[in-house]
Amino acid sequence: MNKLAYLFRHTAPCLWLLIASLFTIGNLHYSCNCFHDFSIHKFIGNDGGDSSSYILPVENLLQSGAYQPDFRMPGYAFFYYPLRLIFSTDVAKNLLLFAQLLAHVLSVYVFALTGFKVFRRPAGFYVAYFFYLFTFANTEYILALQTESLSISFTIYFTYALIMAFESGRYLHYLTAGVAYFILTALRPMYSPYILIPFMYLVPLALHKNISLRQAFISILIFTLPIMAFEAYWLPRNYDIHKAIHPFHNGFLYPGTELTPQRHVFDFVKAFGGNTTRYEPTAEIRWFNIRESREGQSKPLKDKNVMLPSFVTTPDYGMDSLAELAAMMDLYQRPGISAQEKEQLRSKIIERADRYTASFIQHKPFHYFIWAPVLLIKKFYIHSYPVFNLGFGELNIVQKTIKILLTMVYLVIIVTGNLAAACCLFKRRNGELTGILSFVVFFTLMFYPVITRFIEYRYAAQAYPATILMSFYALYWFYLLVAGNLNESSSSS
Repeated sequence: MNKLAYLFRHTAPCLWLLIASLFTIGNLHYSCNCFHDFSIHKFIGNDGGDSSSYILPVENLLQSGAYQPDFRMPGYAFFYYPLRLIFSTDVAKNLLLFAQLLAHVLSVYVFALTGFKVFRRPAGFYVAYFFYLFTFANTEYILALQTESLSISFTIYFTYALIMAFESGRYLHYLTAGVAYFILTALRPMYSPYILIPFMYLVPLALHKNISLRQAFISILIFTLPIMAFEAYWLPRNYDIHKAIHPFHNGFLYPGTELTPQRHVFDFVKAFGGNTTRYEPTAEIRWFNIRESREGQSKPLKDKNVMLPSFVTTPDYGMDSLAELAAMMDLYQRPGISAQEKEQLRSKIIERADRYTASFIQHKPFHYFIWAPVLLIKKFYIHSYPVFNLGFGELNIVQKTIKILLTMVYLVIIVTGNLAAACCLFKRRNGELTGILSFVVFFTLMFYPVITRFIEYRYAAQAYPATILMSFYALYWFYLLVAGNLNESSSSS
């Protein structure tokens, strides 16, 4: 342990960053061969899926002076716009991917520092660093023009900066945490409730007179200063354009989605605990002919054992009725259908889907309120580990072995990490350190599968680093418990 402490104190951060850089680049090259015949003028990443909704507003701003469509906050634009002012589209996109790579590399080191803070010993640094690196955690998002990679990195920065602020009480650390929180919120506004964490920690301290009310007030004010400064511009701007108060994004879904029949079928599928991820081959939404055959640069996806469970029916409708709804949905999406017929189908689909949803909630309230969230939590977390970006049948024997091992480790992390987060959040063991991590983990569990019922796997990625540390924390305390019992048994004998 003394050798580990010596290495920890005398090893320059640049060495850890260099190791993380080389390993991550090597992993990216091995998994997708993206650097073969590399040219800065040829885009090497993935710009499918939601990418256009982040890139197009910046391109429109450059061409017409209007940031449109603006249903997302401009967090991604903060990084892309300065690059696009100087470089061509493909060069700017490649440089943005490079920025995501650098942010990921830095996050590996900061994640290891967080491990040191949680366990208060150099071993925590080394275990966190090499585990995060060797499990390829979150590297699959680096080459995608989406917010996942940067938001994961800034969640790690935010967590560490807030731990430092709580430990030291220095206003500079609160400002750093506030900047990380602001960028994270601008990237993904659903994480705006993270603003509650300083209140949850500082207000009780002030009430118990461990710190002064003045210190608590100034700390919270400094933490919220970056987001308030931005909102001073963003709120009036949104009101002028949309005539509504939108502090974050200007719509939870894509514009016009509320008027489509697909959304109403989504509500029915979510009601019984089904998966609405259209590009997932096993998702129940595909049974209703709502699917995407491609996700980004991947191969066409085919349905895989897509079936509806028997409990989805009620006395008001049966499987035949649901099959009719699926047939209407298929006809609605076909090209060449007249506008009049399309509108008639839209009205029929919406009416049926809403009626079936209301019937299911009325006849099966326990399933809707209790069992459906449980099913969604299971689907959200229990799956194979996302590595190599290929189907299992396309992997060689070495890759299959790695994927199986990583999947087993991943499932242990998910189960133990979420249980530890739930316990520590309410018991507040180890105070502010595990409290911050537990909030990140537990918020993700509640927000996606329980509240919104959207369970795309990528949504869980942001909390995975915190889940890793909470899992290590649970296993560490279990080890101490067992070791303590063994020592007591030895002493008594």
